[in-house]
Amino acid sequence: MSAYSLMARKTTITDEHLLGAAREVFLERGVNATSAEVAQRAGVSEGTLFKRFKTKHEMFHCALDIDAEGEEWERTMPERVGVGDPQEQLVKLLTDGIEVLRIIVPLVLTSSADPTTIPAHMQNKEPSAMRTLRVLTRYFEAEMRLGRIRRQDPEIAARMIMAAVWHYAHFELMFGSMGIVPMPEATFIRGVVATLWHGLSPLPHGGAKS
Repeated sequence: MSAYSLMARKTTITDEHLLGAAREVFLERGVNATSAEVAQRAGVSEGTLFKRFKTKHEMFHCALDIDAEGEEWERTMPERVGVGDPQEQLVKLLTDGIEVLRIIVPLVLTSSADPTTIPAHMQNKEPSAMRTLRVLTRYFEAEMRLGRIRRQDPEIAARMIMAAVWHYAHFELMFGSMGIVPMPEATFIRGVVATLWHGLSPLPHGGAKS
């Protein structure tokens, strides 16, 4: 039984409780999950849900906020600079990025298909992908300054990493239900890093010249 169902006996039902139940259901069933399923998971009536959220889509976007999903991954980026083997850091960066995008990609596809489902307070926000691009670009700039990777255009390096993780997560979402997996995740990540490394590895004798 879900933790949210066990909490249903509480007299006061908080928005956090409802959104936690909605998050569980939407991650399991996608945007096609019904409000009745969310209500059952939360242990409340559908009427209670719609006293807090105008529509199911508003509840969906509040429970699975695109910006919030990527923020933790982005917050860790400065902590990665200068730490450990730079190739292994790229492996970890890709691995964590794919995990985040398994949540974000369905949200983006849903929003793109019908932008009217996005709550008004979220419609004018900067796309989270642009923020991610800036954070990744700064990460590569910092690693280049330390001479840990070869100095070249850091934004291009950031875009290549973003393209790789988006490709894998999108392919998995589109074809995974058909039993078609792009390739094992670890094989893909190691292959991407190995391919990129010849362009990112330091020059001989520790140089990082442009």
